[in-house]
Amino acid sequence: MRPNSVVHVRFNPAPITSAGTADGALSLRAEAILALLALGGGASAGPLPRADAVFPPQDGREVALGRLLFYDPVLSGNDEVACATCHHPAFGTGDGVSLGIGDGGVGLGPERRADPSNPPEQRISRSAPGLFNLGAADFAAMFHDGRLETDPSRASGLCTPLEDAMTEGFSGVLSAQSMFPVLSPDEMAGHYAENPVAQAVRQGFLSLPGGAWDRLSERVATIPAYRNPFDALAPGEPVIFTAISDALAAFIAEEWRADDSPFDIHLRGGVPLTGAAARGMELFRGKAGCDGCHSG
Repeated sequence: MRPNSVVHVRFNPAPITSAGTADGALSLRAEAILALLALGGGASAGPLPRADAVFPPQDGREVALGRLLFYDPVLSGNDEVACATCHHPAFGTGDGVSLGIGDGGVGLGPERRADPSNPPEQRISRSAPGLFNLGAADFAAMFHDGRLETDPSRASGLCTPLEDAMTEGFSGVLSAQSMFPVLSPDEMAGHYAENPVAQAVRQGFLSLPGGAWDRLSERVATIPAYRNPFDALAPGEPVIFTAISDALAAFIAEEWRADDSPFDIHLRGGVPLTGAAARGMELFRGKAGCDGCHSG
């Protein structure tokens, strides 16, 4: 049995418990989830921001399922690295280091370091990007270099490094982007011969039947705390990786929607910024040139 806990999510003030009861409560797996959640804390239960047309609505059941998956290392080859390992709310949905450490690391945030008993082959070559407002409909590209973007000319509707081998059926680019960290040996997959997922990645079996995504989907499907909610969302359908990534996307879109700051309200014609905030905005968008890279 997994330890009991209580998880609070913004879309539903009632807690989701781990009792595994017939009322739809979900059981958390792995002590790692509890450790990650302990740092993260609960999301604000304040009023929802305005500009709702910019943010497609999310299914609360899918958000709850995505939240569990986000904090669970089940999607990593060695069952040691969760999405939240590098995108933790305690560190602004990042990890607080310039170059991330995924597989082969221990600790969280700025304290994360290579595991002396099983170090990574190399550091991840970039920092972990933030997750705020990625559920906005305007987002058409993901990753620092925009290597994944919408492309209606392709069967998948996406332009990605996998090109025509990309699986179809994603809810959007936010869902599709989660397919790639699980394939990276240094991020989540692990290295050759360490586990079946890493072996599939090394052999180039990614989206093919029996490939890395299939292996991870099968792992998730064997856990009742996940299989039962997936069955409730799509009765009679197998647990495939697009369903997993859609749940992750729903959680990210809901949890880190943040468009009710004083600046957002100012932009919508509400209470204007004054004093130092107004002067800072003028500098940010003018002489300082900050918005050349940080344009929102």
